[in-house]
Amino acid sequence: MKILLVYPTIGLSPSYSCGVGSVAAVLKAAGHDVGYRTLSAVEEIGPLCQGIETDAPELIGFAATSCQFEQLKQVIPRVRAVSKAMLVCGGIHPTVQPECLEEIPALDAIVRGEGEFPLLDLANAVQNRRDYSRIRNLWVRHEGTVVRNELRPLISDLDTLPFPDHDRAETQRAIDHQLGMHRMIFSRGCSFQCPYCSNHALSQLYRGKGKYHRMRSPAKSMTEIQQDADRFKFRFLFFDDDTITLDEDWFCEFFTLYPQRFRFPFYCNLRPGTLTRPMAKLLQAAGAKGVALGIEHGDEQFRKSVLGRGHSNEEIRRTVDLCRSEGIEE
Repeated sequence: MKILLVYPTIGLSPSYSCGVGSVAAVLKAAGHDVGYRTLSAVEEIGPLCQGIETDAPELIGFAATSCQFEQLKQVIPRVRAVSKAMLVCGGIHPTVQPECLEEIPALDAIVRGEGEFPLLDLANAVQNRRDYSRIRNLWVRHEGTVVRNELRPLISDLDTLPFPDHDRAETQRAIDHQLGMHRMIFSRGCSFQCPYCSNHALSQLYRGKGKYHRMRSPAKSMTEIQQDADRFKFRFLFFDDDTITLDEDWFCEFFTLYPQRFRFPFYCNLRPGTLTRPMAKLLQAAGAKGVALGIEHGDEQFRKSVLGRGHSNEEIRRTVDLCRSEGIEE
C-alpha cells in the first residue's frame, strides 16, 4: 500500500523527525510503500499537493505539535481537494488534545500516543478494506460520530523496533541546514514531572500502561549511529534525549562504548544536579563539546513554585562548574 508521511515545520528550520522515521520503519518492515516529506514553508504546500495528485497515496499521515496543527488547518483541506486518501494526524498535539479532530473536517482520524502499530493496523485495514473504527489509539470518524478508542500499552522494549527510517535527501538537507549536526534520540519519556512539559501530560495519560521512560540498549544505539554514519555526511552529533543522565548504568555503558567506535564530537541534554564527576569525565573522554542545560528561569523561587523545577541556583552552578572543570566548555 502506498503511504505518505508528512512532517510540517512551517516557519521553523528544516529538521528530521525520529518519531515519523520510526513509524515509517515499522510500515516498511510490513511491506508498505512509504514516502516521507518535510513541509517547511507555506510555499511548499502547492508542490506537496501536486506530488500527492501524481503519486496517489492511499493513506497520508501528518505529525503535529500544537503550533504546526494550526498550520495543518490550511494544509489538510488543500490536500483533501486533490486526494481521496485517508487523512490521519498524529503527534503530541492530537495526543493531548484529541478533540482537535473536530477542528479540521477533512481529517479522517487522529492517532494518540505511540503511533507505530496503530498506524500499521490502520494501513493494513485500509489496504484490505476492513473496519478500522476500533483500532486502539485512534479517534476515528465513523457513521456520523467519532469513535474514541482507548490507548494500548507502551512499547516496553525499544530494541524490538527497527531503527528510524530516513529519506536520504530529506535527512541530509536537515543536517546541512544545521551546519553538519545530526540529531539522534535513543529514549522515550522522562521520569521528571515538570508541569509545563508534554512529558508530564503523556506520563499521566499512560499511567498503568507500562514504564514511561525507556531507552534503546547502548549496543543497539551504537549500531544505529554506525548505520547513519554510513549513509550521511555529518560533522557532529546531538543526542537529543530529554535528559541523557536519567539512567546512570545506561549512561556509563553508552559513553564507554561510544569512543571505542566513533570520533564524532557531540552535544547532549542535561538536568542540573543529575551529573556526577565520574559521569562528566566519561562525557569529556567520549568527545563531548558541550551540553544543553535545562535551567528554564533565573529566579529560583519562580522556578520552584511555578515551573516545578526543584534544583537550586547552587546546583546549577555546581553542574556548570563540573562541566567546565572537566573541559566541557560549550
